[in-house]
Amino acid sequence: MSETDENGFTIVDRRGANDEASHDHLPEAEKPETPAETSEEFPPDTEEKSGLSARDHLTTCLEILHQGAWMSMGLVADPTNGEIRVDLNGARDAIDCAVYIAEKLEYYLDESGKREIRNLITDLRMNYAYQMNR
Repeated sequence: MSETDENGFTIVDRRGANDEASHDHLPEAEKPETPAETSEEFPPDTEEKSGLSARDHLTTCLEILHQGAWMSMGLVADPTNGEIRVDLNGARDAIDCAVYIAEKLEYYLDESGKREIRNLITDLRMNYAYQMNR
């Protein structure tokens, strides 16, 4: 919908701009590209919709694995039931996965962040070795 005011300016209502019909008033050069016209091989990034970046997802996974490793080593109680259990095989798997994710996460971090992640992994490994030798 467009209107012309008394000064000769054209006022365009762009609400509902996602509808193809709402772009009929635009010159051909200004019409947005449809997905078939884009040269991208992959769909647009959905990061804006979810609000979380790849770094956020990796960090969350690392935190979950870190906490799970501590619980599996019997060094932290399970927050859901307060029980302490020991599953060293599960702890080893959690640590191995944490190492893999930490390596991927380092791409997004500065030197301070990388050092923090390395210390976290070293701490897990040292505590695991201690628990294995008990």
